[in-house]
This record gives sequence, C-alpha cells and structure tokens, in this order.
Amino acid sequence: MYKNLYDSHVHSENSPDGRDSVLRLMRTARQNGLRGLCITDHFDGIAFAERSYLRSMRQTQRDIADAKAALGGEPLLTFGIELGAPHLYPAETAA
Repeated sequence: MYKNLYDSHVHSENSPDGRDSVLRLMRTARQNGLRGLCITDHFDGIAFAERSYLRSMRQTQRDIADAKAALGGEPLLTFGIELGAPHLYPAETAA
C-alpha cells in the first residue's frame, strides 16, 4: 500500500473550475489518507483584469493559511498556480 499519496493538482472554489473550499479539500484528503495536496487554481492571462485572478490567488493563499491553522497542518498543504498561455500574456503573468 502506498503511504505517501499526494495530489498535486487540485482546484478550490477560487478557481473557475473548482467548487470546494480549501478546508473541505483538506478534510477530504485527510479522510482518504492522502499525505498532501497542492492547490493549483487557474491563472489565465487573457481574463486577468476581468475576472480578478490576482485577488483570487490572494484569497487562495489566505484560505490555505486558515485551513492549515484549523487542521494542524495535516495533510501537507502547498500552493501552486496553473498558468494558462503565459507566453501570450507575459505582463499579466509577471504581475
């Protein structure tokens, strides 16, 4: 049996294609024996201004900190970003 299962591609409710809170994702991971999660919400350059992705990324970071505090850091919880076409929107991606 695997002892270090880690899901490195999970979207929270702060991503257009996510629906669950970070806390719920973390609780579900714990219940299913995962060692860790990486929240990888979308950042798509084309919709940067109209969809307030920078605000969403900051919210995801706050949600991760809150979930870690609530559940004591188990499972391991990290933060990543799924970049959509970063080469087409270098200024937005850099921001």
